[in-house]
Amino acid sequence: MKKKIFSMFILISALVSLISCGTYIEEKSFNAMGTVITVQLYEKSKGAFEGVKDIFSLYSQLTSSHRRNEVDENSPYYNLNNIYVINENRKVGPIEVREELIELLELSIGLNEETNGYFNIGLGEVTAVWKTLAHNYLVVPKEAYVAALDSLSTYTTPDLNKVIINKENNTVYLDDDKMLLDLGAIAKGYATQLAYDYLKEEKGIKRFKINAGSSSIAIGLPPKGKSIKTYIKDDNSIGEKYLYQDGMLGYIVGGNKHIATSGSAQQSVNVYDDEGYYTKIHHLVSPFTLEPVNTFYKVTLVGDDSILLDVYTTAVFLMTDEDAISFLEEHDIGYILYLFDYSIVTNLSEEDFVQYEIVGEIK
Repeated sequence: MKKKIFSMFILISALVSLISCGTYIEEKSFNAMGTVITVQLYEKSKGAFEGVKDIFSLYSQLTSSHRRNEVDENSPYYNLNNIYVINENRKVGPIEVREELIELLELSIGLNEETNGYFNIGLGEVTAVWKTLAHNYLVVPKEAYVAALDSLSTYTTPDLNKVIINKENNTVYLDDDKMLLDLGAIAKGYATQLAYDYLKEEKGIKRFKINAGSSSIAIGLPPKGKSIKTYIKDDNSIGEKYLYQDGMLGYIVGGNKHIATSGSAQQSVNVYDDEGYYTKIHHLVSPFTLEPVNTFYKVTLVGDDSILLDVYTTAVFLMTDEDAISFLEEHDIGYILYLFDYSIVTNLSEEDFVQYEIVGEIK
């Protein structure tokens, strides 16, 4: 999608979660999956934080596609074979992995079909081409953009049948030298859901919130007598130059829900044509065109399963707005869609989502 540029920017997208007039018993944060995981407990419990951290540490190691180890050498998960090792051995041989990674890969492959192919874990090499442009340029020269397109001319939609899983031997073999696996669109949601279930079912905790880098949030009950508001950042508000009021699209009300978001502001740059129109280059890439998609600035979903929400945010981000709405309505998912024309489309009630007004100038 093309449009007249009103400003040049690179923004980091996030959901900003606040508690309205509330308190918490205890809060701890730790690093995992390339981000900061924050856990708030609104009732006392022994060992709960350590259990949540252990879940994220395991899946941080197993799902990493960027390096051999995501945990330090003192971790019990140090040197566990992960996605990185599988990718390094594509067309070489099968890699033995933990059963947990086998289960996650099988789920991911199944969700490819459920999302009509829009969620595809085999896009790692294609995505890397566009991430490299976003990393190397503030504004992408047209010739660099054309070169990126040319470099992908021999690529096609990744065939996940070439991810060969042997459950008897717990091995994974990648039978395609143009495919790299990337679980970035499901890993945090998967770990968040496991942590949510752990707190509720194993620890018996009802009042808590898990914020996995703001892209995946799971909320139990709020503190007694208090309320929870989860604010959604407007990625087109720069500093104090707000497009939407207070730099926020609005806020989601209440607990006992899961919230996930995907957006194009993170790791994004622009490329211009000769008339001054631009296309945004970012990491959310269509498995069909192999190019970044610019229907939405941000997709935020609300439901009862962090895994599905994490996957669906990526899948619907790559659809047309009509197809996205049809898909979400069919799957009974709450949505807040921030479109590329700066409008917001939502099926949430005014009680569940308080939407802010545009206060800045659209140029």
